Amino acid sequence: MLGMTYHEYVKSTCSICGVSTSTVGSELNHSDKWWHQLTVSTLVCQACHDAIHWLPKPQLIDMGELDNDQLKEAFSLSVQTASTYGGVLRQAMLNFKHHDDIASLPMLIHAIRQLPRPSGCHAGNAIILPMPTTAKRIGNRGFDPVTILSRYLSKHWRLPLWHGVSRVDDGISQQGLGRQERRDNIKGAFALTNPLPDKPYRHIILFDDVVTTGSTLKELAFSLINSTQFPYNTFHLSAYAILGGKRP
Repeated sequence: MLGMTYHEYVKSTCSICGVSTSTVGSELNHSDKWWHQLTVSTLVCQACHDAIHWLPKPQLIDMGELDNDQLKEAFSLSVQTASTYGGVLRQAMLNFKHHDDIASLPMLIHAIRQLPRPSGCHAGNAIILPMPTTAKRIGNRGFDPVTILSRYLSKHWRLPLWHGVSRVDDGISQQGLGRQERRDNIKGAFALTNPLPDKPYRHIILFDDVVTTGSTLKELAFSLINSTQFPYNTFHLSAYAILGGKRP
């Protein structure tokens, strides 16, 4: 995070086009500047920010595999993304995840800052559950992208993180698989491993870097719904991701 502070407040250049952002928003009044700093900041200039389609319509995940109709209604799950999977953000995500390109991180942090904190959620009643991965994948890649990105979301929303679910399968990557292949590949992939902290958390917010069909988020939700620790009427599930939509 120290590197991001340097980029934002010392280097002060747009992470997309490279122009100086030190004067971005200087023409705004005081109240508009406050909102501008929260959403645009100095990681991305105004022109590049405006060129991106932010906060597309939430993607509804079909929870049809739940047998109980009452559960289906209680756990209808939609995913709000910061933007769609395309353009400079798609390239930034690929570079960060697959090429260890730290220079792409500011663009992704800027995207995270566009995500509004869920209504009614605060540090006393809500917790963020980042998408788990396997030790093997972390070993192969050298780091876990979602863990890093979730820390910035936690800071942005001022909500705690909870790593209480583990990925227990050793399936192949979801990238490049069809819808049914994704469902089959992720089946039974998660298990509850740690209890929630001793607070009455009523909101569990699932977070992933990219969502396409929603199969992985759906299976993560099932790992909570099927746990005896979480009676279905005691908590609310929601889901967020940085980028969404079909990968080209």
